[in-house]
Amino acid sequence: MIDSFISNLLLAAGLVLIGAGIFLSWRLRLFQIRSWLFSFKVLSGAMDWGPTSAHITHFTAALLGRGFAISVISLLAMKMALLLYGPAIWPWLVISVFLIMPLDYVVNSLEHQNFDSSRSQWSKTAIDEHDYQGDIVSRAFQMPILSLIFRLLSLFAITIRSIWLPAILLLQFADQIAPGFQLTFICLTGALVLVLASSSILRQAIVSKWLALLALIIFLLGLGLDWSTLDKSLLAANLSGLPGLFGTDATLPLWPRNLEQWILLLISMGSFWTIVGAADPQTARLVKSIRTPNANHTGLGIMATSGLFVFVPLLVAYSWPNFFAFGFSSTGFYLPQNGTLPIWFQASLGLLAITALQGAIQSGNAIFRSLFPFNGRGFFWLLTMVALVATALQAVYQTEQDLYEVLYILIAVSVIPLLISVIAALRLSTPAFRLMQHWQSERKSQYEITKDILVLLFHLLPKNTLSRLFGLLSYIHLPHFLRGPIITTFARAYRIDLDEAHGEIRDYPSLNRFFTRALREGVRVVANEKNVLVSPVDGRMSQFGAIQDGILIQAKGLQYSVDDLLVNSEFASRFQTGSFCVLYLSPQDYHRIHSPDAGRILGYSYHPGQLFPVNQLMVNGLSALFPKNERLSTFIETSQGLVAVIKVGATNVGRISLSYDSIRSNRWFRSERHHLYHEDLLIARGAELGRFEMGSTVILLIENPRFNFLKESHSGLRVRYGQIIGAFAK
Repeated sequence: MIDSFISNLLLAAGLVLIGAGIFLSWRLRLFQIRSWLFSFKVLSGAMDWGPTSAHITHFTAALLGRGFAISVISLLAMKMALLLYGPAIWPWLVISVFLIMPLDYVVNSLEHQNFDSSRSQWSKTAIDEHDYQGDIVSRAFQMPILSLIFRLLSLFAITIRSIWLPAILLLQFADQIAPGFQLTFICLTGALVLVLASSSILRQAIVSKWLALLALIIFLLGLGLDWSTLDKSLLAANLSGLPGLFGTDATLPLWPRNLEQWILLLISMGSFWTIVGAADPQTARLVKSIRTPNANHTGLGIMATSGLFVFVPLLVAYSWPNFFAFGFSSTGFYLPQNGTLPIWFQASLGLLAITALQGAIQSGNAIFRSLFPFNGRGFFWLLTMVALVATALQAVYQTEQDLYEVLYILIAVSVIPLLISVIAALRLSTPAFRLMQHWQSERKSQYEITKDILVLLFHLLPKNTLSRLFGLLSYIHLPHFLRGPIITTFARAYRIDLDEAHGEIRDYPSLNRFFTRALREGVRVVANEKNVLVSPVDGRMSQFGAIQDGILIQAKGLQYSVDDLLVNSEFASRFQTGSFCVLYLSPQDYHRIHSPDAGRILGYSYHPGQLFPVNQLMVNGLSALFPKNERLSTFIETSQGLVAVIKVGATNVGRISLSYDSIRSNRWFRSERHHLYHEDLLIARGAELGRFEMGSTVILLIENPRFNFLKESHSGLRVRYGQIIGAFAK
């Protein structure tokens, strides 16, 4: 099946991969175990620099770069490994996944370092030709010719793995829905992919995410509809037949008994990882588009995707009688006992194939432009289209060709760059170790599994829906006889001072009315000194300080920008310097927001977003928390310059409302909105601006650089509405 030359290369690949995995696991002190949870936290987007709604995330970048390899190519690779060694290969592949993870971390984190990660170079549109600095091969060996070979072979491998193989799947789907029009179908699909590739990488990432979700929905619906027609005998035999993996019916034993069997085992593992593209920095080229300067996050996120490969051998271990019946030929996949695969299964594979084509064009284009001095973007697109059409013509007129030949060619062009990449990773293990140490020193005590689990859980929950439901519950009209017990219980739970509330408990017909209660007259006194700002809320000072080059501090090691906070607002440029103050309101606090100074309201900006909690756990654990959350900002022109009062939504904050406008946040249908008032809308210091329907956060942005916070100010300081928080220097 595989000639001796390729067999020797695969043997070397298997040996080097396993050896490198063992060495790097030791060198990085089992980094894949100590950071596995945080790596999935990175993959989920929880540690991205900017708001996930405006930028590509680690997950969507990984979907573009490796989604097809994890979901489809790995099945082909598993079939090849089974044919070479037999069913006993699957536990070895599970072990090898564990060893590949640190290798992918090293390759991709160091590859990310090769990009110019200054904020001026970050791109939301595409990967610039100047961003691909020469890959880790140049850094490891300082040999231009070796780097050239690596790039050329990587380009060929991407073309086969992410263009040729997806095209075969699309042709199989076309043969089912439009027999005789396969060439037309592939040309139209190719044109669609090229149109998507010409758009921003953010748009491509969003399209890929929805295509993958649609593929999953089609697969599950098709499986449910066809369940009654499936052959249950094989499904029932899976668990009972599982011991056969290690019995006499296995092609080779679980534990090799001689050198020849060990060699064949290494060849099988080498073939699997060569086909799926282990140690390939392709995804790092896409992750570059994430707005993160942290190379560790790139390596950790891709390391998490490497861990997903473990599900393929585990899935095959359960369904191995079915999997042996599963095959492929020049026209794609088939089931000999039932003929071709169901159309719903082919449709789901076809949708995944489109995501692979998008990722291939982005990554291949980056390599192509690094190889040639001219901008070859259009030329590579043409090359992609030619490859798609050639695949279609080959399938139409040469039906005898077997898909094994495609895999053979893929192995032939992939194994050498795989070996080069792994050896480069070994040579650069010391810089990778230092990178890891630097990351750990930044996190220090923050590296706690419980906190990471909670942050990841909050990131995955449907926060907006839960908050709307909570809001609906809070609007329920309470009977008079229940108001006292329910509201009193709530007040005791959150230690709310009922003596400050306006009116009596029985006067509040719902929890929402109690949340947004007014204060008794005279409870708060608004300072009337000149050239000062007062606190707009009751709460605690979380962070405060100077704005430097448009950057604000969220917590130690975490920051965000004014541009992310005030996306598309014409006032954002006025806050690139100045001061900021973050005020956290707990559920026990008074929930109305007031003006920090007298002035004229110029307008407001509304930014839809997530509704993450804004407690200290999330502030310390979720990057760019406030730009990710829903925000409603008021801009006030005062005698001392512009002040922005940014009201940040949070989990269980039903809505944010304004006192001077009808707009409300957290509705079912939302869109970004910016509004300017042409008439004079004056407001006095301490006058009401709006209200939260539960605790949340207010951020003050102060344009005037002469503003100074009071000397006694510190993080955690409790402040009251109307209390002076700072003054302007004369």
